[in-house]
This record gives sequence, C-alpha cells and structure tokens, in this order.
Amino acid sequence: MLLDNKKILITKEEGIYRSLQPLAEEGADLIFFPAIKIVPAYNEKEIADLSTEIRNYDYLIFTSQNAVSVFHDIAEKFGLDLSKTKIAVTGKATAEICGEKGFYIHIIPERFSAAGLLERFKNIGAENKKILIPCSSIARDELHKGLAELGARVTMIKIYDTVQNDPAALADKIDLINEVKPDLYVFTSPSNYRNFIAIMNIDDPVEYFGESNICAIGITTEKEIRKSGVSVNIVPAEFSLDGISDAIITFYKSTGNIA
Repeated sequence: MLLDNKKILITKEEGIYRSLQPLAEEGADLIFFPAIKIVPAYNEKEIADLSTEIRNYDYLIFTSQNAVSVFHDIAEKFGLDLSKTKIAVTGKATAEICGEKGFYIHIIPERFSAAGLLERFKNIGAENKKILIPCSSIARDELHKGLAELGARVTMIKIYDTVQNDPAALADKIDLINEVKPDLYVFTSPSNYRNFIAIMNIDDPVEYFGESNICAIGITTEKEIRKSGVSVNIVPAEFSLDGISDAIITFYKSTGNIA
C-alpha cells in the first residue's frame, strides 16, 4: 500500500480518527499527539448578560470544534435560547460537531476558512447584522475585522483557554517518538506546533525535523512553522482533516517520497 510503514504524527486527539482513516487504509501508522488541551474559561456575569441578549443576535459563528463543544455546555448550563439566531461555521469539521450537539447550520462556506465565510457574508449581506463569535483567549481577529468592514456589529466572547498539554499525560507517546521518529508531522494549529516544540524540548526545529515531511492544516499554521525556519511540504486545498488526508495521499502519489 502507498503508506506502508509510514509513521504519521497528528497533533490532535484520537477522536478525529474517522477523518484520517484513509491514511490508515493506505497502511500508515497514525500517532495521535494532542499538544494542547482546552480549558473552559469565561466570565459568568458576561454569560448571564448574554442569556438575555442572545435572541437579539442575527448570527452565531463558530470557528472551531472546541468553540462548539464549550459553547454547547455553556448554552445548556445557562439556558441560552438560540431559536432566533442563525449559525454559521468556517469549516466541515466544525459543522459536523454542531450536528452532534444539535446545532442547526445555516451557513457553511465553499472555502473552509474565515476568508471563505467572509465571502459568503459579503454575498448575503452583513450590514447592521448583530453577530456573536464565541472563541478562545488567543483567537485571531481577522473574522471580526472583516465582518465589521462589511457593516456588521460583532461581539467576540472568550469562552476557553488553549493551553499546553501536560507532558506527563503524553509520556508514552513522547518515548515512542524519541525512539522511532515519524516520517510525517501534521500540525493542526499554530499553538499545536508551538506546544509540540515545547513538550518535546526541541532547541533547533530545523535540525529536529530534518528530512521528515511537514503538513500544516492551513496558511496560518504554515506561516507559524516557517517562522522557525522549518519547511512545509503539504498544505491542503481544503483546510480540514478530510483535506489533510487527501493532500497527504496526493503528495505521496506524486512524489513517491519515502522519507
């Protein structure tokens, strides 16, 4: 098979296996290494105030699976009424977890990214629309700015922290990686890349990754990796886990790379 004996490290929880199953079916050995963990962190008064205001929002936007999971728990705890609010997402994986949590999706862009969602809002009109974006404490404001430029009234509410995972919780996998170096590393966010470097105590990323191949889920993650001098070999056209599977298979088919 195409990926026989290839060891592929993915900086996510094993729960996303289904999206990467095509790699396993091609013979790859998948190593799941969640370099970050999610810690709910929000201002309870802010959420309590939101419980009376949520019906006034035209749109609720989720930009990640983590935002969906944490906000779902908040909505249940505080009894948030979302019946009058349309929900938009930036990608397929986020849409899927919305479905699992019972959130109906009204808008998903053709291009799975913040830029793709901005294109959709540009077409449908965002002027004077009231939009809420639940996000992490380190969320970028690209979407906020873009929607504001379209005339929307946007509120970003921080509901969780993204922190480095505990190395002790990953001890077995750290030992495995040190013993048998992966052929391909898949980084699913800039913070996953930074935290992997920290957890593995990597002083020189260029030397550490050496001849291994690197896959970044999107342009932002690619930029973060390249900042450290490390080359990125694969960036999927579709910024999703499914897109990663397709891109990796295409890469190995086209290059015959055996690194």
